[in-house]
Amino acid sequence: EVNAEGKMGNPQKVADHLGSMETAPDKGALTAYNGRFYFVYASREGEKDVLYCSIFDGAVWNTPIALTSGDKSALKPALWVGDLHKDGQEKLLLLYLADNGRISQTMANWFTMHNGGVELLDQVALSDYSISRPALTQHEDGFFVAYQEINERHSDLYVRFLQVKTDGTQLLPQNAIKVSSNSGERQ
Repeated sequence: EVNAEGKMGNPQKVADHLGSMETAPDKGALTAYNGRFYFVYASREGEKDVLYCSIFDGAVWNTPIALTSGDKSALKPALWVGDLHKDGQEKLLLLYLADNGRISQTMANWFTMHNGGVELLDQVALSDYSISRPALTQHEDGFFVAYQEINERHSDLYVRFLQVKTDGTQLLPQNAIKVSSNSGERQ
């Protein structure tokens, strides 16, 4: 809960309507940067899940900011927040599954953060048939991304480098490398 001065007490509720039962184990992602916590979570809106970001500045959580929209549910987020090019521009990389009920794509959204809000700079699809939460780690001028993709009746694991253009405005996905074949039956 939040007390009368707007400070965090124990416990503090950050979000309501946390998505569908299918997303229960993978509803949120949390990271910290520059003295703040960033929590991205799925919230149910009608027949789909939308991803929101709440930021805790050490005293209060801000009003949630919508990071996704459209006709597909946004599920299983992974995120990174930081100043990739050391230019004073705070950025947020959001990876998630965009699901239309039949097919899930691994998506990457690249945002700049300013004045308590976000601006979408770029969005790319990394995989067209994904089934699990993507994983990421920052490396030099980009990110290594791992994801699981369905191919007919088996699934394969892939890693791909996601470079960020030097001006910080565009994601440049490199070719994916298959690191494991037939990693299990379709779930």
